[in-house]
Amino acid sequence: MSAALYPALKAMLADGRLSSAEAACAIASCAEGYSFPTNLDRDPPVGGLAPKTQAQLMHEALSGGWEEAAFAAVLAAQSEKKLS
Repeated sequence: MSAALYPALKAMLADGRLSSAEAACAIASCAEGYSFPTNLDRDPPVGGLAPKTQAQLMHEALSGGWEEAAFAAVLAAQSEKKLS
């Protein structure tokens, strides 16, 4: 769901059709906002007490202007880390 929504959010933010608060609401409604369950051996917390959530990655990608393929690859890698 996050990978499907990302291009639309990116375009709407770039065009000014969506505020950052509205984008944050859309992210909160679709992206996973909780770091667990995860395999902490494969997905250790970096700079905090828990690994990044999908929502955090999406905010990071939008603010950094990531390409859609790069965001999708990071999401896939994150999902892979969560497996036992």
